[in-house]
Amino acid sequence: LTTAHHPDFQPVVVHEFGHSFGGLADEYAYTEAPSPQYPYEVEPWEPNITTLIDFDSKWKDMIPKGTAIPTPVATENADLYTKVGVYEGAGYTQKGLYRPTTECRMKINEAPAFCPVCQRALERLINFYTAK
Repeated sequence: LTTAHHPDFQPVVVHEFGHSFGGLADEYAYTEAPSPQYPYEVEPWEPNITTLIDFDSKWKDMIPKGTAIPTPVATENADLYTKVGVYEGAGYTQKGLYRPTTECRMKINEAPAFCPVCQRALERLINFYTAK
């Protein structure tokens, strides 16, 4: 990662840290076309996106009871970064791949932090490497 005096340097470094240390996937979507990187019939290995093939191994335990799956996009500012659900659009495609919150540092640089699911994934790695 190389940059020189760019105003977005800090948020980009944090986003890229999510990839390199946490194994986190990009949560943004470019097109409705399927991504060859994420076939719909395979559960992605990254902890923050899902095809719902093996959702039990992801963040299902963090979703409040009664939450619709897929989850309608949050519109209240208080919910954008913290309301955990199953929001369609992740892994470069708008259909068939899901992310845990409406917004996260793995989706937009303007996010103030990683979403709760990404935070948990990072915390688990830190605890693993520090033997906690």
